[in-house]
Amino acid sequence: MTEVQNASISTAVYSYKQNLKRSRDDDEVAVDEPPSKARQTHVKHETHWALDGNLLLQLGNVRFKVHRSRLCSQSKLIQAIIETSNGCPNKEYDTAEKLVENKEMVDGIDCFFFEDGPSAQQFAALLDCMDSAIEFVYKPLPGIETIKLILEAASYFTFERYEDFAIQYIKDLFHLKVEDVQENISPHAVDGIKLADDYPKLVCVLAPAFYELARQPYQENSPNGPAIGKGLSELNLHKLLHLQRKLSQAWDEIVPLLEVGGAKGPDCCAKRHVLSLQTFLDVKTQHPFDPILGIRQLKSIDWVAKKYCNPAIVSVKDNLRKKSRQIWADIPVWIQEVEDKPESNSNDSTNDVSSDDSESTTGDEKS
Repeated sequence: MTEVQNASISTAVYSYKQNLKRSRDDDEVAVDEPPSKARQTHVKHETHWALDGNLLLQLGNVRFKVHRSRLCSQSKLIQAIIETSNGCPNKEYDTAEKLVENKEMVDGIDCFFFEDGPSAQQFAALLDCMDSAIEFVYKPLPGIETIKLILEAASYFTFERYEDFAIQYIKDLFHLKVEDVQENISPHAVDGIKLADDYPKLVCVLAPAFYELARQPYQENSPNGPAIGKGLSELNLHKLLHLQRKLSQAWDEIVPLLEVGGAKGPDCCAKRHVLSLQTFLDVKTQHPFDPILGIRQLKSIDWVAKKYCNPAIVSVKDNLRKKSRQIWADIPVWIQEVEDKPESNSNDSTNDVSSDDSESTTGDEKS
């Protein structure tokens, strides 16, 4: 082969390579595919990024690197995701299949993207709880705001033990029995109502939470802080005002319980015992929307000094105890009345509190 032929071949090869390179460059310019989820902008969580972690979870734009076995031992959803990813679909959790379809491999580790789940802040609070659970034994428990974060993430990921912990924490903020009611009003009533609406396991705190709000006089612009019930939905505000009306009206039903006729028997007198109107009004004025605490105060009166005989005192206190329990049992019924008759909410609620005075005055005059 001559020198000229060799030069021609070299030139042809070089030309071919250049054309091939230009073709590849043109293809790369022409293809305008969006970056994969793994390549999209994200940040590593500053705390929950285990160097030896073998599972990546991304919530929003925050990525967590965690230990797969540890989370699987606590979360049924994550366990279902891993099983589905390994070819063993879990029919109990349809979410797992969708999450597996969207997973990507990042540096040889499965990365799952939770676009519709809890926020990164909520998930981080749950992981914090896992890491520092022992501290809850000897340190003050976190505030309700942190518990709400834990509950949201634990409920979504089915961390059942942590969900149960958060549920119990919230239940303990309220008086679930009439005997446990205290004079101090819970500052978490609005949270309790909202959480009860969102979590069926917390439905038991709905009535106590409404009671905590209702026994406070409603003021649209309170000088001591935000209006009572601020943050509630319109429907729940109607329920609150309706409950206040019912609690105020309950005082009228207490009046007859304080009148005891002459009891029959060897240990009873024949006198008709009636509590003075002023004594009754003094108690009602202190608890206008709280007949339960009002009843408790009435029971503590020195009935002997009021000229009641012993059998009459026993009868009055027993009637008051029964009435207190009845009111407590009626609270969820009164709340539900608004839900059953939504069309009358707006008309009734505007006159709820104002109408109480005239109604209760009639009852007072009867006493």
